[in-house]
Amino acid sequence: MKVNKVAPWEGRLEWIDNPRNGTSKKGRAWTSVDFVLKFVDDQGGERFILFNAFGDEKVNTICSCKPGTKIRVAWRPDAREYNGRWFCTLEAYDIA
Repeated sequence: MKVNKVAPWEGRLEWIDNPRNGTSKKGRAWTSVDFVLKFVDDQGGERFILFNAFGDEKVNTICSCKPGTKIRVAWRPDAREYNGRWFCTLEAYDIA
């Protein structure tokens, strides 16, 4: 089954968390950061959505921006199971 990517969303960067990093079970270094995009919905209301950027390039792109900066985020949903619980992430795969 082919997974469709969601069309990019545009808005203003509202908040950036502190970047996290670590090492995978396979010994690979990783870095990640959560951020919030503020956008206007179809009815003209302000909305907020939480994204996750994974990888040095994307993390550096987000961390170089200041809150209030207009950005475009292409994203896809992802879910994973850990210790019998499921978690959902909105993965930002392209940030401009």
